[in-house]
Amino acid sequence: MVSFSTRLFARFDAREQLKLIFIAVLVGICGGYASLLLNMALHEASGWLQDLRTQWYAIFFPAIGITLAVVTFRYVFRDQGEHGVPEVIYAISKRGGLLRL
Repeated sequence: MVSFSTRLFARFDAREQLKLIFIAVLVGICGGYASLLLNMALHEASGWLQDLRTQWYAIFFPAIGITLAVVTFRYVFRDQGEHGVPEVIYAISKRGGLLRL
Protein backbone atom coordinates (compact mmCIF):
# COMPACT_ATOMS: atom_id res chain seq x y z
CA MET A 1 0.00 0.00 0.00
CA VAL A 2 1.34 3.44 -0.97
CA SER A 3 1.33 6.13 1.72
CA PHE A 4 -0.32 9.52 1.31
CA SER A 5 2.97 11.43 1.28
CA THR A 6 4.35 9.16 -1.44
CA ARG A 7 1.30 9.81 -3.62
CA LEU A 8 1.48 13.55 -2.89
CA PHE A 9 5.14 13.92 -3.81
CA ALA A 10 4.77 11.66 -6.85
CA ARG A 11 2.86 14.51 -8.50
CA PHE A 12 5.84 16.86 -8.19
CA ASP A 13 9.00 16.43 -10.19
CA ALA A 14 12.44 16.95 -8.64
CA ARG A 15 12.73 20.56 -9.86
CA GLU A 16 9.49 21.58 -8.18
CA GLN A 17 10.54 19.90 -4.94
CA LEU A 18 13.88 21.71 -4.99
CA LYS A 19 12.11 24.98 -5.72
CA LEU A 20 9.78 24.48 -2.73
CA ILE A 21 12.72 23.58 -0.48
CA PHE A 22 14.65 26.65 -1.64
CA ILE A 23 11.66 28.91 -0.99
CA ALA A 24 11.14 27.36 2.46
CA VAL A 25 14.79 27.91 3.38
CA LEU A 26 14.68 31.48 2.07
CA VAL A 27 11.51 32.25 4.06
CA GLY A 28 13.07 30.73 7.20
CA ILE A 29 16.26 32.78 6.86
CA CYS A 30 14.34 36.00 6.19
CA GLY A 31 12.03 35.32 9.14
CA GLY A 32 15.01 34.72 11.42
CA TYR A 33 16.71 37.95 10.36
CA ALA A 34 13.44 39.88 10.77
CA SER A 35 13.14 38.48 14.30
CA LEU A 36 16.69 39.53 15.15
CA LEU A 37 16.13 42.99 13.69
CA LEU A 38 12.94 43.46 15.70
CA ASN A 39 14.67 42.29 18.89
CA MET A 40 17.61 44.69 18.36
CA ALA A 41 15.22 47.58 17.59
CA LEU A 42 13.25 46.95 20.78
CA HIS A 43 16.42 46.88 22.89
CA GLU A 44 17.63 50.11 21.28
CA ALA A 45 14.28 51.85 21.78
CA SER A 46 14.14 50.78 25.43
CA GLY A 47 17.58 52.32 25.90
CA TRP A 48 16.40 55.61 24.42
CA LEU A 49 13.28 55.68 26.59
CA GLN A 50 15.06 54.67 29.81
CA ASP A 51 15.70 58.29 30.82
CA LEU A 52 12.08 59.26 30.23
CA ARG A 53 10.72 56.69 32.71
CA THR A 54 11.24 59.06 35.63
CA GLN A 55 9.29 61.94 34.04
CA TRP A 56 5.69 62.59 35.13
CA TYR A 57 4.31 62.49 31.60
CA ALA A 58 5.57 58.93 31.02
CA ILE A 59 2.23 57.60 32.23
CA PHE A 60 0.68 58.84 28.96
CA PHE A 61 3.02 56.84 26.69
CA PRO A 62 0.87 53.67 26.62
CA ALA A 63 -2.24 55.72 25.75
CA ILE A 64 -0.34 57.51 22.99
CA GLY A 65 0.85 54.18 21.60
CA ILE A 66 -2.64 52.68 21.61
CA THR A 67 -4.06 55.79 19.94
CA LEU A 68 -1.40 55.66 17.21
CA ALA A 69 -2.08 51.96 16.61
CA VAL A 70 -5.85 52.46 16.36
CA VAL A 71 -5.50 55.42 14.00
CA THR A 72 -2.99 53.56 11.86
CA PHE A 73 -5.13 50.45 11.50
CA ARG A 74 -8.39 52.31 11.04
CA TYR A 75 -7.32 54.98 8.54
CA VAL A 76 -4.11 53.71 6.93
CA PHE A 77 -4.72 49.97 6.59
CA ARG A 78 -8.55 50.18 6.70
CA ASP A 79 -8.74 46.83 8.42
CA GLN A 80 -12.21 45.30 8.43
CA GLY A 81 -11.40 42.74 11.12
CA GLU A 82 -11.93 39.71 8.87
CA HIS A 83 -9.16 37.26 9.70
CA GLY A 84 -8.58 33.60 10.13
CA VAL A 85 -9.98 30.40 8.71
CA PRO A 86 -13.43 31.68 7.63
CA GLU A 87 -11.84 34.43 5.52
CA VAL A 88 -9.54 31.91 3.82
CA ILE A 89 -12.38 29.46 3.16
CA TYR A 90 -14.50 32.25 1.68
CA ALA A 91 -11.63 33.43 -0.51
CA ILE A 92 -11.02 29.92 -1.82
CA SER A 93 -14.69 29.22 -2.55
CA LYS A 94 -15.78 32.59 -3.94
CA ARG A 95 -12.68 34.45 -5.16
CA GLY A 96 -10.49 31.68 -6.53
CA GLY A 97 -8.14 31.76 -3.52
CA LEU A 98 -7.29 35.48 -3.74
CA LEU A 99 -6.79 37.07 -0.34
CA ARG A 100 -6.63 40.75 0.52
CA LEU A 101 -3.14 42.12 1.12
